[in-house]
Amino acid sequence: TLKEDATWRARLHHGVGRAALQTGQADTALISLREAAQLEPLEPAIQQSLAAACLELEMYADSLSAARTALQLTPSQPQLMQWFAQHARHLYSATDSQVNALTEAAQALTQAIQSDPSQIELYIDLGQLYLENENPESALRAFSEATDKTIHGKASLSLPQLLLLARHLRHLNEAEKAALLL
Repeated sequence: TLKEDATWRARLHHGVGRAALQTGQADTALISLREAAQLEPLEPAIQQSLAAACLELEMYADSLSAARTALQLTPSQPQLMQWFAQHARHLYSATDSQVNALTEAAQALTQAIQSDPSQIELYIDLGQLYLENENPESALRAFSEATDKTIHGKASLSLPQLLLLARHLRHLNEAEKAALLL
């Protein structure tokens, strides 16, 4: 029966947890998501939701742990690496005690780029991360790589992404590269 099916119960708890999280009931979400994670510990989507609930409840170490678990379960998926990097950035901005989160975020984005270099938004995310970490030289390298790939037709960006990239380049005193994008 469905009641005895651990996978079904995990999906149910995951769905309840996500709904609770979306309606601002983080405590309820945490209970459901922990149950889901116990039933299906190898499901990255559950770990991602658990990380979000823990972040909402300011349980930063637990949030980072769940995010790391999600990443470890599917280490070659660029979208998950990008999600991890964004999550780590949120952790960093929430507390200074998670300084390593920025390093891990940069590593995840670098791996995502290596896995799929055609995803230009990964370069932009990496550049933004470096800017936030006060590393303009590395930011410029990431933004320049995105610019080169875009100019040479190896990838395309939406208009908002182009404008964002141009704005970052201009901020780094690279007006000529910014103009090439527009």
